[in-house]
Amino acid sequence: MPTDLSLIRGDTLPLSIDSINIQGTEEKYILTKSDVIYMDIKKHYYDKDAVVSKTLTAEDYDSEGRLNFIILPSDTENLPCDEYVYDVRLYQDKDNIYTIIPYSKFTILENITDIPSEA
Repeated sequence: MPTDLSLIRGDTLPLSIDSINIQGTEEKYILTKSDVIYMDIKKHYYDKDAVVSKTLTAEDYDSEGRLNFIILPSDTENLPCDEYVYDVRLYQDKDNIYTIIPYSKFTILENITDIPSEA
């Protein structure tokens, strides 16, 4: 199921993955040492290069068992305000690939208040 997101350009956006369910199973999947989750934000789905890329591994679980992508201000502060696309995929033991969040819209919105450089 697509999960459209929006973000004010230059803001911080934490994105949590509370559980991973692999197709055909009912159990919550826990990442192994060799698993990697990738998130790419691209201008167009067919673009080769992402404008923002994030990765998570088993070492990234927080104390509550969640995985958290953090979009930082520096990730978007120089991007044009516009619509982008993203997805999140699990590469399991380099043999299997599962899409956790399918192709979805990611909108970067204009900020109004500028933060002074001395802040």
